[in-house]
Amino acid sequence: MVQQFRVSLWRRSNVVENCIESSDHSSVPEISVAQLAQLIERGSRPFLIDVREPFERSLGHLGGILIPGREVAHRLTDIPRDLDVVIYSQTGDQGRDVVSFLSENYGFTNLVNLAGGIVAWSQDIDPTFFTL
Repeated sequence: MVQQFRVSLWRRSNVVENCIESSDHSSVPEISVAQLAQLIERGSRPFLIDVREPFERSLGHLGGILIPGREVAHRLTDIPRDLDVVIYSQTGDQGRDVVSFLSENYGFTNLVNLAGGIVAWSQDIDPTFFTL
C-alpha cells in the first residue's frame, strides 16, 4: 500500500495548499479528485493536461489540452512553466510517469498528477462521467 502524506505544493501561487505526495515513484506530487473539484468550484481552475490517447479523450475529458504521453518530450513548449499544471490520465499511473519524467529530465517544478485519474473522478465526483 502506498503511504501518502500531505505537503504544501505550488508555493508560488498557493493555489493548492494541501496536495498529496506519494512515497512511491520518486515522490511525485499528486492532487486528489476532491481537491481538484474544489478548485474548479471556487474558480481557481489550474492548467490541465490530458496525457491519454485521442480515442480515450473522445470518450470524455476534464478539459485542458491533449498531449498524449508518447508526445510529451516533443511538446515541451506547450507545457507552461509559469502556471500550476495538473496532469491527468485514465487511472493516474501514466500521469504519474509523465510528471516524474518532466520533473527529472526537464526541471519542471509546477506539475502535479491527478491521483486516480479520470476513473477516480467518475467514482468520486461525477458518476455520469464515462471511462473505459
